[in-house]
Amino acid sequence: MTIDDIHESEREAVRAVVAIYEDAVHTASPESFARAFHPDTLIARPLVPGGPLISLPLQTYEGSAEQLYDGEIPVHETTRNVTVDVSGHVAVARLNFHVRVGNELFEGTDFICLAKLGGRWKITYVLWDTNATQAES
Repeated sequence: MTIDDIHESEREAVRAVVAIYEDAVHTASPESFARAFHPDTLIARPLVPGGPLISLPLQTYEGSAEQLYDGEIPVHETTRNVTVDVSGHVAVARLNFHVRVGNELFEGTDFICLAKLGGRWKITYVLWDTNATQAES
């Protein structure tokens, strides 16, 4: 196995965790949250463009996903692109997405930081932002 094979193998392992992350936030699955996230993960985003920055502990973020995807308002999210950069035992993934919440459309980006801990990749920090793109009537 070459160094390039090892790097590609690690990138694929990170991509697999990102896929579990997507399942976790789209289904509010406690099992997916446990598989993808380190228990001390922090999640942050600007509340509005330009700030302030709000930070959520993992448990609050999990509860927010549960509320958003409870079926009361139709939500559909589509990932447009995922890029991964790995350096040793740390990695960052960038995930671009579109999301429709009822009649509102948003585009956004997640920056997901991961660390390889105990031989497994775990999400340690998520910074994301969304912007309204248009509303349908």
